[in-house]
Amino acid sequence: MGASMKPGGELIAALNTVTVQNDHGRRILDRASLQLRSGEVTCLVGRSGSGKTTAGLLLLGLLPPSMHLAKGHVEFQGQVLAPGQPEEYAGLRGKGLAIVFQDPYASLNPMRRCGSQVEDALKIHGVMARNTAKARVLEQFKYMG
Repeated sequence: MGASMKPGGELIAALNTVTVQNDHGRRILDRASLQLRSGEVTCLVGRSGSGKTTAGLLLLGLLPPSMHLAKGHVEFQGQVLAPGQPEEYAGLRGKGLAIVFQDPYASLNPMRRCGSQVEDALKIHGVMARNTAKARVLEQFKYMG
């Protein structure tokens, strides 16, 4: 489930044997596990409705109110997080945890260049200053092709 650039990097985040259910008891994810390591690129691939978005939302603590973590746990930088407790995610979202949804129209403004939108995220979350952000974004875009 992943393509590695540098195998065996530090564990950054994980879903450990998680089961997510909706209010009607239907399992949306059933004993799913995922590990994200530094220096690696991980792809979640599956058919529509297989739980890819739910896994991402669970990792970010953003499950909709109609869903809950029934079993397993979420880990970020060695800390076990409780997805139903928003205060545990304070300061993590945007800096340490972020998501870009697959629908580009929901994620990006077609009237603005992609680079400036990525720069905005880095500046808003205090990751880096404007001049540093622009250089970093250009470097990453070049790296990604």
